[in-house]
Amino acid sequence: MLITSTQELSLRPRAKGVAGSNPVDFSGLLRRKLLAMTQGFPIACIPLILLKLGAMSLEQELTADGSITYFNSDFGESYHSKHGAYREALEKHVQACKIPELVAKQNELKILDFCFGLGYNSAVAIAEALKVNPEIKIEIIALENDREILEKITQIDSVDFSGLVEKPILETENYRLELLLDDARLSIDKLDNNYFDAIFFDPFSPKVCPELWQPELIAEVVAKARPGAHISTYSNSRVAKDGFSQAGCKLHEGPKCGRRNGGVLALK
Repeated sequence: MLITSTQELSLRPRAKGVAGSNPVDFSGLLRRKLLAMTQGFPIACIPLILLKLGAMSLEQELTADGSITYFNSDFGESYHSKHGAYREALEKHVQACKIPELVAKQNELKILDFCFGLGYNSAVAIAEALKVNPEIKIEIIALENDREILEKITQIDSVDFSGLVEKPILETENYRLELLLDDARLSIDKLDNNYFDAIFFDPFSPKVCPELWQPELIAEVVAKARPGAHISTYSNSRVAKDGFSQAGCKLHEGPKCGRRNGGVLALK
């Protein structure tokens, strides 16, 4: 296979996770370090060892609510909480961002799904919105750059976004979902400010993916939200609190969803 861009090497600070007990894939960790070091370099400058390390390892996991997630060996984290992938999407993002309340009083809804992963957050948002307002028109912009995890969507019964990799725009009578398959730090610049009614902010944890929790990037994300919009995340880390606070948000504690503490829920 002829590699023509860094995207084909699967740069992947992407979706959310919770630390797991699975063994860490050290080749994956090495690949991440090398990719970070070569970010922005021409493909010819990238060490040959990257081409020999191969694809990441994804191990399917069954969560407590019966929904499926995956463990990513590169990051040593799962994409969702062991308490439930579907439950987490519903409570920590959809309900936290007050999607049912929004669609009860408006007929259009714009969502930014930052680190789309397996698509649970967007899928649950659509389902819950339609329960309240069958006439709702939803626009979702999804940021993701891991093609491999997107291909696992076909294994998820509650997520009907099959074919998204081949056709990055899915459109039905009620929703339009556009996937920007690229580094989220680049894709965010393509979006309008003060545009989204809700933002699901769902990278891997700050511990393993600090590049997506930098205060400058969080400020860019907040800028895309409309005044009064909620921005949800599962993390209650100091990095998350400081980032959203410095971006001018009012901070609340989100739903606990089986944990001791809820994540940051930011209000612009």
